Amino acid sequence: MNALLRDLLSVVLNPDAFFERIQGDRSWRRATIHFLVLSTWISVWSVVAREAGVTGDTPVNSSCDAQMSTQAYWRDSLRPTFGIASLPLRMGIMVLYKVAVAAF
Repeated sequence: MNALLRDLLSVVLNPDAFFERIQGDRSWRRATIHFLVLSTWISVWSVVAREAGVTGDTPVNSSCDAQMSTQAYWRDSLRPTFGIASLPLRMGIMVLYKVAVAAF
């Protein structure tokens, strides 16, 4: 887990060194885990930002297409039907959306 957090910080703070370090890495496992952790993190914090009053269809809270794509469905269908339980559902939908986009 420490290596994953180090990589997350490294790619943001010093991207050149990060990409030079992983240039010879041929494993898909590490990249997949990194992608899933990052997707989950963005999904969770975008829902927290939404509940703090930042709408999900603005550039402030739309760091990825999954947030904008799920906002209207969540606002119009999930939230009225499931209330507070719709938040984990939205997180899951965003992660699935990101995985599907990455797979195709």
